[in-house]
Amino acid sequence: MIQLSKKQLKEKHAFVKKYMGEGNNATLSEVDPNSNVSHKSVATLDGELNKDVTVQVNEYIHAEKIKELFGRKYQKRFINDLKNHVIYSHDCSSIKPYCSAISLVPFIYGGASNLAGDSEAPKHLASFCGSYINLMYSLAGGFSGALADISMLT
Repeated sequence: MIQLSKKQLKEKHAFVKKYMGEGNNATLSEVDPNSNVSHKSVATLDGELNKDVTVQVNEYIHAEKIKELFGRKYQKRFINDLKNHVIYSHDCSSIKPYCSAISLVPFIYGGASNLAGDSEAPKHLASFCGSYINLMYSLAGGFSGALADISMLT
């Protein structure tokens, strides 16, 4: 376990006091001012408190994967682009993926069994509707941002 220095602990304490004070928590966020949170609570503070560390770890992991896939040249470019704000790595502010779009094809043919669920493929409209709602709730819990279903209307 990493031990924070006294200075780092004081900085975290100051962050907590500032965050819980006056103002909108999204604009008070020092790491992710674009967060989609409009009310302050202990739960939103929990998400913000260690974002500075999470971002650094995730950016390192991204950079290592880029090096593995494309080489050191593109890894360095990625790091430079982050530092110079050419790109904004919003996906790095959480361990969970940010936004995602899904297709219903696996659900229609296999039910929720692909997600470690027990339900089989829906056979009637009523069971489809109920299972669809459960599917969206289950999937949404695994993402930090929005979840879109690109195939529902078709």
